[in-house]
Amino acid sequence: AGGSAADAALAMYFTLAVTLPSTASLGAGGVCLVHESVAGRTTVLDFTATAPTTLPPNVTRPSATPGVVRGMYELHQRYGRASWGKLIKPAEQLARFGVPVSRALANDLRLAGADLFLDPNAKFIFAHPGGTPLGEGDILEQFDLARVLTRLRLHGVGDFYTGQTAAALTRGAELGRASLSHADLSNTRALWREAVTTEIGQFTVFTSPRPTAGAVTALQIWAMVANTNRYVESSETERRHLFAESSMRAFLDRTS
Repeated sequence: AGGSAADAALAMYFTLAVTLPSTASLGAGGVCLVHESVAGRTTVLDFTATAPTTLPPNVTRPSATPGVVRGMYELHQRYGRASWGKLIKPAEQLARFGVPVSRALANDLRLAGADLFLDPNAKFIFAHPGGTPLGEGDILEQFDLARVLTRLRLHGVGDFYTGQTAAALTRGAELGRASLSHADLSNTRALWREAVTTEIGQFTVFTSPRPTAGAVTALQIWAMVANTNRYVESSETERRHLFAESSMRAFLDRTS
């Protein structure tokens, strides 16, 4: 509909926040690798969910400060073409009118049920009246999430980090004995960083820098395996050994 790749990513993320909140909720964080083909430039947008700066004495469930809403807004500011509100509205409607629970979400709810349902609000949303988790095909309605998305659509990210939504989030965290604070929310930023690059064979490979250490670790494993003909020329059994050895070295490096 005339939008950019960034618009598509933003619309998909907010939709996933409704359909697969166990993996891609508004409480999350992450990174986005952006390649501009005309300029030949690759950068990383870092909106990692950060650890709390302080832990009040009554906290039993420390919680990271969500960075994804700020990250999606920053991505849209630089590369978006479609309107912010238009991109959020489909997710808002899905939250309000309900979506069938996918197999992936049903499995996550089953695994997380005991801990997740300590929160009566979460239990009300994600469980049947008898207390069993929603199953595949059940309809999931999230009216509070729909209201948050409505405010995001109408008022932008300021409301999420410093306005009425921020107040509701911190109040809910306090009731749940979590650690989300007004100060941490208001100080949340999305930062543009240089991508990590390496040469692997004839390719230049880009990935995100720390604190997303998994990306660099995967790159190290790939480089060790690919920058030699030994892997290609080896038997299946020896390939497994080479991959295990490369993985061990990369993870040892990660710990330092």
